[in-house]
Amino acid sequence: KENLHGSYKNHTDREYWGVYWLNKSGHGPVYVGMNHDTVKSILKNIKMRDSSLPLKGGGRPKRLDERAERHIERFIREDPFITYKSLLFYLEKASIKVLRATIIACVQSVGFGSYYAAHKPRFTDTHK
Repeated sequence: KENLHGSYKNHTDREYWGVYWLNKSGHGPVYVGMNHDTVKSILKNIKMRDSSLPLKGGGRPKRLDERAERHIERFIREDPFITYKSLLFYLEKASIKVLRATIIACVQSVGFGSYYAAHKPRFTDTHK
């Protein structure tokens, strides 16, 4: 795929470490054949993290922050059989608005399980 944004070249890990060792032996960025700022950032990454590769983006931020997760965990610990509607009511009181799937994912990530009932149990007078 052709790059339309200038002369950017995607370098490999081997090339990054080559920059490190050439710089350590006294050769400057001109000898390496890279921009001076690129060489500086590579050397900084190696010095700070022992990795030559740049940091990858973390992706989309989480929908629920730690505060919301703590609220959900507290509500579930207080009432392990809490319904989705009750949990949603408490979360809205705490100014937390999320979807059902997000709550279920959070409940599972915290370490609790959740399930959908197959049907509502039918109790008759004999069960009372």
